[in-house]
Parts: sequence; C-alpha cells; structure tokens
Amino acid sequence: PDRLMSGGRAVLNRSGLGRIGYNVNGFWEIEETSQFAEGTRSTTVHTLNTELMPLDNELVFYGEAGISYQGYSEIDNAPERQTAPVFNVGVRKPKKDEKLGWYAEIINVSEDFRSPGAQSRRFQPDALPSQLPYYTNQELQRPVSIFDLIQDPAVYQRSIQYDLSGFNPIYSNAMPFGKATPNRQGLLVGIAQEKDSTWITQIGIDAAYLTEVTGEGINEFRNFLMLDAYVQADLSQGTNWKNKTLIDLHSKIEQTSRNGLDADITSLQGIGEVVLSSTFIEASISQELSDDFYVDLGTILFSANGNEFLTERDGFGQIADYRSMEVDVAENTVFAGIRFLFTENSTFQMQFRTSQVENRMQEQNDYQWNQFTILYNLFF
Repeated sequence: PDRLMSGGRAVLNRSGLGRIGYNVNGFWEIEETSQFAEGTRSTTVHTLNTELMPLDNELVFYGEAGISYQGYSEIDNAPERQTAPVFNVGVRKPKKDEKLGWYAEIINVSEDFRSPGAQSRRFQPDALPSQLPYYTNQELQRPVSIFDLIQDPAVYQRSIQYDLSGFNPIYSNAMPFGKATPNRQGLLVGIAQEKDSTWITQIGIDAAYLTEVTGEGINEFRNFLMLDAYVQADLSQGTNWKNKTLIDLHSKIEQTSRNGLDADITSLQGIGEVVLSSTFIEASISQELSDDFYVDLGTILFSANGNEFLTERDGFGQIADYRSMEVDVAENTVFAGIRFLFTENSTFQMQFRTSQVENRMQEQNDYQWNQFTILYNLFF
C-alpha cells in the first residue's frame, strides 16, 4: 500500500531492419506511509534497446543501454542521489527448422545499478519452511532445502523490494538477480536446439564467465564461472515403440573465486580469499505403461562447499559490513511414483520421496526426510 510503480515503452519498427525501443520504469513511495516517516525513496530506470536483423533474420544483433537513478527526499543522513549505468550487447542465431541456435553476449552492470522490478527475488533464503520447520531435539530452525524450493510456497515472497533482496550464494552466486545482478561484467554464451526427427527433443547449454566491476572491501575482484546444461529425450521417437519413454537431464555448476590479503585478521572484514563451488544435477525418466499412465523415477543431487563473505547493508542499501560464511553441504533426493492423465485438465499422482541432507560443518544436524504424497489436480 505504500509503494507505486509506473512505466512505459515506445517502439519503432522498421520492416526488414529491426526495431528500437525506449523504456522507463519508476518506483516510489507515498510520504504518509513510507518506511521513513520523514521522507521517501524513489528509483527510476531509463533504457534504450535495439534488435537489428539485416541478414534476413539469419542473425540478430541486439543490445540495451541505460541508467538508473535512486534517491531520497527529506531524509536526514541519506546518501546523495546515485546514478548508475548498465549495458549489454550481443548477437544470436535463432532456432529454425531444427537447426542449432546460439547466442553470445557481453554485459556490464555497475555496482549501484538498481531496478526493483528486476532485482526482487521470489525466494527468501531465511524463510521458515511450512513443513517440518524445526528439527533436532534443540528445536533448531531447519534451513531451506532444495526440495522446499520445489514444493513449499512459504519460502517465496510476492512483493517487490525497494532494496536488493537477500540471496543464498550456494544456490546462485554468479547471477542471483539474472542479468540485472549489480557489480557484474563479462561474457554469456549458449546454444539450443529442438528436434522432432530424432529421440533427442531438446538440448541446450548456457555458460558465463563474469567478474566484478568493483571490488567489495578489496581491490581484488571475484571471478564467476557458470555452466547450465539440459537434455530432453523421447526414446520412442524414430522407433516402433508404442509407449513413450521420456528422459530429462539438467545440470548446473557454479564456481566463485577471489584472491585475498595475506593477513589472517583482515579476512574478518570481508576481504579474505573466496573459494565457493556448487553442483546441481536433476535426472528423471517417465515410462508410459499404457495410454496416459506413467511410472516416474528421478533423483536430485546438490552439493556446495567453500567460503564466501556476505554483504550486510544499512537502511539505505549501502554495504555496512561483511559476514563470513563457510559451507560444506550435500542434499540427495530420490523419488518414485505413478501418474495418470485423465484429461489435459485432470491428473492423478502418487509419489514417494526420500531426501538425505548432510551438513558436514555440523554433522549433528544431518537429517533424512521421507514423504508420501497423493495429489489430484483438476483445472477448470
């Protein structure tokens, strides 16, 4: 009730050449109900974007450049209005007629770039899960797991945040806010293909090499590597098999590194060495036994280990301190079930799932979680 958002877009299309557009987005508070009773905050983002297709749509050259303004009105000790640029430029070859599509893109997002609509995350890393929220005989709050992200709406938020939302770097550290992640520059590349004539129906790979634009507490920059790949296959295609055999594979690997200072005591101030890696693997197979009746098997594997320094920000979104974090965790989930499709809008599922969560930093807090679910969906 205390924040309003407005925006607009104007586009000029040129047949046979491409398009150019101007975008504006504003986010501001009403003084009477703002967080700061004596004043208000506001953010405005202006960008120009273009897509050029001079080669009969065989290649698309695209880019976007803009600036964000964030400021405070009638608030004592508030920082001066911040102006921050952002840009990206790239080229892509669209997927057509089962041919391989690809893209390559360079991005640069300054450390002070703010865009609440793009930088508000749905996932709350410190949320209290609704299922089994406490564990151990000391009644500790159970940390959010991979499976909570899949099935628990309590760990998600639906509001737009003015400041940068918090995030857990073990799940996403390279681009936790997508392309709007501040203090990132580097290269994004990827390929994708869809086919109907072979048993591989979809395949894609996205990769990124990024560094910071400005060091946080130190002149050394973090380096980020990300590799995200997926394959979808239908083994019954191109064969005489009557029943479908559907396979899905997905893997995501991230690595973060930064050189630190030699003195050990400085690491307490957030300027020490950073080495953090995480691996996510998901695999499933669905076997159709008869028309619209499937048996599903799958697994989800996740692990993360290393260290990071989390930023702690003040009421104005500026870095006030750093908090050291060390992790060595592993989550393994296996599930099996059956699924029957009555119609496109009506399905019945039964599934058993077991998850093993290990925290090697605090082994006494390891636990196993078993769950049996019966679910009937009917959409009108």
